Amino acid sequence: MLINLSVLLTILYEWSLFILLALLIKRLTVQYILPVIYAQIKQAKEHLKHLKEQKSLLADTRERIEESMQVQTKELASLEEKIKLWHAAQIATVKQTEEEHKRKAKALLAKKELQRLGFHQAKIARDVIPEAISLAHAELAQKYGGEKGALVLTELIDEISRLATLAK
Repeated sequence: MLINLSVLLTILYEWSLFILLALLIKRLTVQYILPVIYAQIKQAKEHLKHLKEQKSLLADTRERIEESMQVQTKELASLEEKIKLWHAAQIATVKQTEEEHKRKAKALLAKKELQRLGFHQAKIARDVIPEAISLAHAELAQKYGGEKGALVLTELIDEISRLATLAK
């Protein structure tokens, strides 16, 4: 029995050492390893939380940018339409101005032609009338002689003056 008791005591001793070693390992694990693991888990959770916040911020920013792009696209289309209308109005104004200039130029040329004709007639009248009067005077003096020729000449001059006035 002695052997058995000694073996039993050895087994009990080894088991108690094993249990003490296990308790020591448990204590060391709880005291040193678990805090490190918990800290890493906490840090990973915080990092995940930070990433989720960034993802939310990025999604909000993306939505705002997309809305802004849509608004700017609508504004651009509106501005393009306004520019097209303005351009069409400018073209119409230019055409109208050109037509008005052509019309004024035509009227000016017609007026210039009338003035040229009037000037030409006045020049002819200035050059020809004195000569015609002197010829008429000489012819009437020859034909009628005396006062009757002077009276006819005066009537002729009055008639020519009246016609010249009407021509103007």
